Amino acid sequence: MEIAHLERVQFGLKNFDLVFVFKDFTRAPYHVNTIPVESLEDVKDFLDSSDLAFTEGPLNLNWPTIMKTVTADTHQFFIDGGWSFLQNDSDDEDGEEEEDEESAFEISESELEEASESSEEDSEYDSNASAEASEDGSDVDEEGESWDELERKTKKRDRESALDEEDRGRKKQRKR
Repeated sequence: MEIAHLERVQFGLKNFDLVFVFKDFTRAPYHVNTIPVESLEDVKDFLDSSDLAFTEGPLNLNWPTIMKTVTADTHQFFIDGGWSFLQNDSDDEDGEEEEDEESAFEISESELEEASESSEEDSEYDSNASAEASEDGSDVDEEGESWDELERKTKKRDRESALDEEDRGRKKQRKR
């Protein structure tokens, strides 16, 4: 066997399929259909203990077309990544070491520094934050207030807002 692929492996389905691809690519892959999902972990354990590379995915694949691609130019198929296209939706449990893939996004150190500098220049938050706080009339010293002070002020504001709401409710009742 070359590889095994578990198809229709997704949450909510009661069954999955298993496809075995032979090392002789001229042989058609062998399908085992409608395996109960309760057996999924047992099948994975068996494949792993047999040292058979396997992948899994949510869809049934068109194996005749895949095998035509493989047999048309086997060397080019493996140069292009071979069976790696099966691993796009899998957890890569085939026991082989995975190469570390770098992100497609790359930025140089100088570009990173330029972006950092320009974002600091564009940011008005840091320079205006203390000015806005002092305009609000808050008594915040440089160290900040203790939790006890903050809690006391919050309770006071809550009581004041509750009284305001109570007064509004009385005024509405009088107007009726």
